[in-house]
Amino acid sequence: QTFYPLAGRLVPVFWTLAVVLCAAGLSLGLLVAPTDFQQGDSYRIIYIHVPAAWMSMFIYLVMAVWAATGCGQTSSPAIRNKEGMRRFTKWGD
Repeated sequence: QTFYPLAGRLVPVFWTLAVVLCAAGLSLGLLVAPTDFQQGDSYRIIYIHVPAAWMSMFIYLVMAVWAATGCGQTSSPAIRNKEGMRRFTKWGD
């Protein structure tokens, strides 16, 4: 029972760290990154877009895994046993 008080005290630290790191990433990606010789400054958006796309795909994968594990579990005893399963599905066996 020592985790929750510790986690509660660390939330502001992690928020501050997240804001600082996001600001650093945006400034490096949009201001410091080199320009392309053909596309110019418009190429810099790739330094922001690609990591954001990877993160969104990872979050989608995590949500799909949690949904799949949640579909296998239920709190209803009628669905968990075989007799109850016959009432809720067509195949039943």
